[in-house]
Amino acid sequence: MHKYLFVLFCFFSVANLNGQSWKVRELGDPFDGASTSAYVLGKSSSTTYRKPILVLNQYENKESNFYISNAGYFQESSDINIRWIFDGSNEIFTTYDFSCSNDGKSLFILEVNHITFLSDVMGLKEFLHFFHNSNNVTIRITDRFSETDLTFSLVGFTKSASSIISKEKADEAYNSFYTNALLTDKLLYDRMLIASKLIAKAEVEFGLSYSDLERFRGRIDLDFHLHRSSIKTESSHIEPPYDSIYAVPLITGNYDYSKKEYWDKEDINIYKYSSGEGEKGKHGIGYYSIGSDSRFIKEYEKREFERIKEEELHAKYLYDRLRFLNLKTSDNKEFLPVFHSFTRSFKDNILAKIYYELKPFGDSPFLSYGENAIRLKDVAKIEIELSPVYKWKVETGKVSITLVDGRTIKCDDFKLYRHIDDILDKADLKQIGYYGGQTIEIEIPEVSTEYLKRKEGKPKLAPIFIPE
Repeated sequence: MHKYLFVLFCFFSVANLNGQSWKVRELGDPFDGASTSAYVLGKSSSTTYRKPILVLNQYENKESNFYISNAGYFQESSDINIRWIFDGSNEIFTTYDFSCSNDGKSLFILEVNHITFLSDVMGLKEFLHFFHNSNNVTIRITDRFSETDLTFSLVGFTKSASSIISKEKADEAYNSFYTNALLTDKLLYDRMLIASKLIAKAEVEFGLSYSDLERFRGRIDLDFHLHRSSIKTESSHIEPPYDSIYAVPLITGNYDYSKKEYWDKEDINIYKYSSGEGEKGKHGIGYYSIGSDSRFIKEYEKREFERIKEEELHAKYLYDRLRFLNLKTSDNKEFLPVFHSFTRSFKDNILAKIYYELKPFGDSPFLSYGENAIRLKDVAKIEIELSPVYKWKVETGKVSITLVDGRTIKCDDFKLYRHIDDILDKADLKQIGYYGGQTIEIEIPEVSTEYLKRKEGKPKLAPIFIPE
């Protein structure tokens, strides 16, 4: 920094600073080599610092630097803001990235925000385009303690600065910046549009509470790089990280098997996904609270009512497909609720096991608002593998469920009856036509809910088995 002050001292000592036109000065430094400086004396609204200087400096084989000096005492911690306006224009450029000299008398300009573009900032070369094409510039410097207006003539700037940054190079750099900024802003606006739609969906459709909506908005701003610091420093050539969100109820009681799983209708999990990536593009964003008047609750209650009706129709249809497994008087009943573990029959237990295994991991069996829920209508085939220990006495088995999309769900070993003393004996096995070590295969033809409704007329809603 001392070398810049040395150059400044030379300006005062050898240059005529009373003229409002740019001068050029070449100096030699034993440590840094030759330097070229273009500078101009300006006017200030300050009564203390009345002769500000604007300097463009180039040391040999080093980057150019551009600074304002003798305009005040500056500290980077005092919330300095620098604004620029050129003659014949109402565009105001701003500078947030700068550094102060050790003595606080000079402000070094590092980059300037363009009035039009959000996604990119101008470096020194691009910004000097305006100096080459204007007659004067007014600068307002504000901090927590003061506000000062500076005015500098740009007469003679092009000639004085030609050996540092020529007009042709500055114009070329600005044209390139302008072209790239148009593209990057287009990408930024695309991201902003998607982000605003996601926030609106969280507010209107999900009905997030005020505090959680602000938290969600912050998450979107972070993911989409919409904070001012992110816009300026992150690459603007990135595609939107995702374009859709959906929500599922936040289930309570998943890890406490002594309690029923339920949704308190107060909290939801929000997931993000990219429509072009399918399943692999889905990731959780977090859980958020919703208001009691949330649309999500109303939509959930509507869908849940329809889902239960549909599931019960398919449960009854599936129960009918298992009719040949009727072994005792209790099996020949209509499809009615079975709540007590010691009265559930062989067929009842099979159906209960199937339904229990179909529930999505981590979600309640009766909460399938999410897109990954598996339902009874998705079952294409059931295989019941009878224990091979005894040919004519079977008390355990395995169940495999094949879904219409080809996936297979394997169930663990379980007792075929809920009562501890019940087994499939020789008479039972002969009746159903299988014995120990064999597998019972049951095909489930696909059938529509509308067909089941027509077939049953107005059927009584069948219960959904949920194991205790």
